[in-house]
Amino acid sequence: MHNTGETLLQNSQLCTLGERFDTTLDHDGKPMLRQGDTGDWIGTFEGHKGAVWSATLNKDVTKAATGAADFTAKVWDAISGDEVRSLPHKHIVKVVDFSPDGKRLLTASNEKLLRVFDLQDESAEPDLLKGYTEDIRAALWSKDGKYIMSGGEDKADGKRLLTASNEKLLRVFDLQDESAEPDLLKGYTEDIRAALWSKDGKYIMSGGEDKAVRLWDTRNMTEVKKVEIPQSVTSMVLSKDGSILVVTYDRTISFWDPDRMELIKSFDAPTPIFSASLHPSKSCFVAGGDDFKLYKFDYEDGKEIESFKGHFGPVHCVRYSPDGELYASGSEDGTLRLWQHTVGKTYGLWRAVNNGVSNEATNS
Repeated sequence: MHNTGETLLQNSQLCTLGERFDTTLDHDGKPMLRQGDTGDWIGTFEGHKGAVWSATLNKDVTKAATGAADFTAKVWDAISGDEVRSLPHKHIVKVVDFSPDGKRLLTASNEKLLRVFDLQDESAEPDLLKGYTEDIRAALWSKDGKYIMSGGEDKADGKRLLTASNEKLLRVFDLQDESAEPDLLKGYTEDIRAALWSKDGKYIMSGGEDKAVRLWDTRNMTEVKKVEIPQSVTSMVLSKDGSILVVTYDRTISFWDPDRMELIKSFDAPTPIFSASLHPSKSCFVAGGDDFKLYKFDYEDGKEIESFKGHFGPVHCVRYSPDGELYASGSEDGTLRLWQHTVGKTYGLWRAVNNGVSNEATNS
C-alpha cells in the first residue's frame, strides 16, 4: 500500500529502461521495480528507514539512486539490488539525479543547497552549491553533464547551472568559475513553478504562480517578454526538437513558439492538468492531472484519442521518451509508471507479451 505524497519523476533517465518497467516510490521506505503492463512485482531495494521521495537510474540501467526522509541518498546495484553507497545529508533528500556519464550524483534536500557527489572517489567530499533561503523544488543535469537546472527540463549546451526555488528569483551559476557569484533573474512576486533552457542555451523560459510565462535573455540576464495567461502555470516542457514549448495551466494545454513566446494553439481537457508532453513526431500529446487519469490527444485538432486510469492519485508529471516509444507518469499515489505508446511492441530490455505471458527481461 502506497501512502500519498509528492514524488519527483526523473524522466530523462527512466526513458532508457524499455517497456513495462516502473520505478515505484513507496513511502514505507522501499522503492520497487514493477512490470509496467501488469504491475507485477520484480524486486525491491531495501535499506531506507523513511519515505522515499525520489528515484532515478543511470543511462545503462546498472545503477539506481534514491533519496529519502531518513536524511540519506543511496546508490544501488540495479542488477543485484545491493546497496553500493549511502550518502548522508542533514535533512530529507527530495532530488537525486545521475550525470549523463554516471560518474556523479546530484542531490537536493531541505537544507537549501545542492550537493554533487563524485561516485568514483568515495573519500571525496561533495561539492556544495549554496545561497538558497528557501527549499529547492527540483534539479536535473543537462544531457551533456555540464549544466544542472531545477524547476524544469534542461536543454542547454553546458557551462552554467540554472536553479529555481521559492525565493521568487532564478539563479544562473557559472560552473567553470567556482568563485563567481551567480547571476540573478529577478522580477517575480510569486513562487516560480517551472524554468528551462532554450535548446540553444541563449534563453530561459519560466512560469509561476503570477499567471504569466516569461522569456529571459541569458546574454544580458534581462527579461525579454512577459505574457499573461488566465491561471498559474502548472508545468512547462520543450518538445524534443526544441521548437514547441508546452505549457499547462488549469484545464488548458497550450503550445508556444519558444523563440518569440507566442501562442500557437491550445486545447482544454476534462480535468485540471498538471503536466503534458508532446510526442516527438508532433502527432499527439499525453497529459495527466487531477482526476487520476492519463489522456492522449490528437495534436492537430485536440480530440481525445484515449484515456485510462492507471494511478490512485492525481498525476503530476507526464513525459515522452526521446524516441517516442514510451511515456512516463508520476503520481501523488507515490508511484512512477512507464507506458508503451504502441502497446505490445518489443522494446528495449523488455520483451513483448506473447500469448498473455510476459517473457523475462533479458539484456540484449
